[in-house]
Amino acid sequence: MTDLVSVVLAYVLLTVLAVIVVLLTVVAIVARAVVAKARPEDLQHILPGLGQVLAALALFLPWGRGARRT
Repeated sequence: MTDLVSVVLAYVLLTVLAVIVVLLTVVAIVARAVVAKARPEDLQHILPGLGQVLAALALFLPWGRGARRT
């Protein structure tokens, strides 16, 4: 029984890791495309927006949850 539990736990952890890697890859591809297409003089306005997008996507990570405000 413990062998089954450890195998299931390993598959769950591997799946979570795969999802995190896919999310980070998508974010990197989108950020690179946005920065590559932007004019140099527009980067000062684009980069803060990308930072907000990255902060929003970080909420999908288990450790990305902020403290609750009351």
